[in-house]
Amino acid sequence: MIRHASAALLLLLVAACASVHRPHAARDPSLLSTQPAPFGRTCHVLQEPAELPPAAALVDSVALRAAVRALRADQDAAGGYALLSLSYDRFGSNVRRTVIEHDLPRTTADSLQKLVFAHRRTLEPTETEWGVRLRLELGDEVRMRVGRQEYCEARPRDRTLHSPYDAMSARYQGPGTRDETVWIRVYLDPVGHVSGIRVERGMVSTALEHQLLNYVRALSFEPALADGMPVSGSTLVPVFVRRR
Repeated sequence: MIRHASAALLLLLVAACASVHRPHAARDPSLLSTQPAPFGRTCHVLQEPAELPPAAALVDSVALRAAVRALRADQDAAGGYALLSLSYDRFGSNVRRTVIEHDLPRTTADSLQKLVFAHRRTLEPTETEWGVRLRLELGDEVRMRVGRQEYCEARPRDRTLHSPYDAMSARYQGPGTRDETVWIRVYLDPVGHVSGIRVERGMVSTALEHQLLNYVRALSFEPALADGMPVSGSTLVPVFVRRR
């Protein structure tokens, strides 16, 4: 309990993420995914790059198709698909490849990832890092489609904090204030450690702001995800401040 000179305040952490009871929303078709959205996460489609490159710009598509046909003949592999996440640095080099979804034998999916790496192309430099998805569909022909990556916001690790007005609370005494919701921006590294924090919306005294920031800083967070890979990011944590 933290004490100051005036009225007691009750702080209730409001949902930083959607309720765990919310049904799955339909996936954006640009994700090229047949799986439901990550459970309990708030996600959106990344819009970088502004224009998706064709598959032939990412890989030597002619050589890759020939290699995939040879792989299927060697492994006697049936049809199916593999969805890969490809990340690029500012110099246009493919720095990461991950199979994020497939309905093939694991060995076949892993072999496809290696073939994509072997037939990768280097693209023109850009001002920022970026990424896309590459879907390989193995039917009578080898079909390739390029889609967008998905970013999922960070969230508190405590699952009870994902619904409005859930269990965590703390009592404070300080200068009088009206009931309101204070929105706190929390910056996190890829491990989920807090790297920065500030009040983004809401009027509070300097003393109460210090208490609120310490309160939220003490929470444990899951990091943001880009196609399932932990990345640096931020999230808004709403805290309801009620005069007792």
